[in-house]
Amino acid sequence: MTRGRGRNLPCPQVSLLVLCLLCSTLSSYWSLCCSGPIFMLPTSHLKPTCWLRYVDDVFVICPHRSEDLHALLNHINSLHPDLKFTIEFEYNNSLPFLDVLITKSNNSFSHMVYRKPTHTNRYLNAKSHHHPAQLNSVLNSLIHRSIRLTDNHNRSRKLYELTAALHQDYPVSQIQRSIQRQQTQTPPHELPEEQTNQTKAFLPYIHGVTEKCSEF
Repeated sequence: MTRGRGRNLPCPQVSLLVLCLLCSTLSSYWSLCCSGPIFMLPTSHLKPTCWLRYVDDVFVICPHRSEDLHALLNHINSLHPDLKFTIEFEYNNSLPFLDVLITKSNNSFSHMVYRKPTHTNRYLNAKSHHHPAQLNSVLNSLIHRSIRLTDNHNRSRKLYELTAALHQDYPVSQIQRSIQRQQTQTPPHELPEEQTNQTKAFLPYIHGVTEKCSEF
């Protein structure tokens, strides 16, 4: 969010909120996808400076007090009988949106990977009876999220917290190798597209057997 349209706003004077859509019909949802804020915002006297929608969640930045935003909610809920929104306000200058925790800091926004308060840091044990590729995918996906969804200022802290949570089940050397590899590798969308005619076979995992089959 550091590159968002609200970056240069004086953060103490804006409010962060998330709108969650409750839609009773598919056609009503499709009308929202096609028009979005076009039909919602021009008729409102409260104008958001940022309106970012992903499926049925909308991240909004408003240069208004939190007390005034209920009027905005009431307005957009009155525009269509089948489109109803709920609202979530920032707390302690922070607001989770999807998998990202967005925080107002000085005159900009910071962001980091978000985990719910009920999160237990319990993952697939490295010594369990699973294919090594599955065990590695747990490690790599968690590290990938921490790197890609966290800004530079908070990334080291989030990786340290993740390492502390994973080291009980995974060797620290394996965790560090994965972190180093993902910090230096080229993002997938920048890699050239490869053409291949290879056929893949998927086998059930049997310890000591599947590993040898994969070498064929």
